[in-house]
Amino acid sequence: MFVIDSSLAERDWNGFAAEIEATIRKHGGNLVDLRKWDDRRLAYEIRHMKRAMYGLAHFEAPPLSIEAMRRDFVLSERIVRHLITIDADGVPVGDERPGITNTAIPDFPERRSRDDRPERGRGEEGGVDALEGVIPAEEVERT
Repeated sequence: MFVIDSSLAERDWNGFAAEIEATIRKHGGNLVDLRKWDDRRLAYEIRHMKRAMYGLAHFEAPPLSIEAMRRDFVLSERIVRHLITIDADGVPVGDERPGITNTAIPDFPERRSRDDRPERGRGEEGGVDALEGVIPAEEVERT
């Protein structure tokens, strides 16, 4: 995902797309899909900008080339911010916008009920056994 200066993106979206594709290809990757998202108000100013354009790129690249790509994206004057993640869902089909996916959440092992948990050791007076060797503060010799 890319955050782009909205004035530059509106004037020259194709130039931005060409720059992204060239950077990905330079590092041995292949651009699968590049989508232009909305122009949005930013939560806080970045480089004196209150609005920015979002772009989403799906690409395939060797894992070792990601850091070099990140460096090039940081050095680019058109790209304000970027985020590279691993996409397990693939590229959406048609005009769908990626967002909340339909991917099932993996099952987590069931939690044990409180009855199945091991008992904690309790002393005769209800204290914890681990504290049996601790000397009470009033018995400690002060120097």
